[in-house]
Amino acid sequence: HAPAKVVFDVTKFLFVYSFFTVKSQLPEQPVVAVPEPELSKEITDLCRAKFNTCLKILSNVPSSPRPGLAEDGRFWVYHLLSSSLSLVTSDALTLIVDITQEEEWRLFWAVIDEEEGKPL
Repeated sequence: HAPAKVVFDVTKFLFVYSFFTVKSQLPEQPVVAVPEPELSKEITDLCRAKFNTCLKILSNVPSSPRPGLAEDGRFWVYHLLSSSLSLVTSDALTLIVDITQEEEWRLFWAVIDEEEGKPL
């Protein structure tokens, strides 16, 4: 499970630095820290591009019966979103883009809609 945790942590790191300015350390999120110096727009754009790439890769991870499923049978993207929803309302973070207009955010909600109600 260690490789899965690394993939998850890297993707969460890219999510945070794609869409947020980090104002203070989040103790429950060790991959999130206040960057010094502050990240430039070019760096956040690069994080967003890499985040989109990660989503596409995770959505197509070979698995049975469908691509993109984690070991527990839920989509990787579902796990990422469900663990990241609390970040949107965190006082330690400030949104830097309107994520509701981003393609990957719409993908997140489509996955949540599909996954909600499925037994674990």
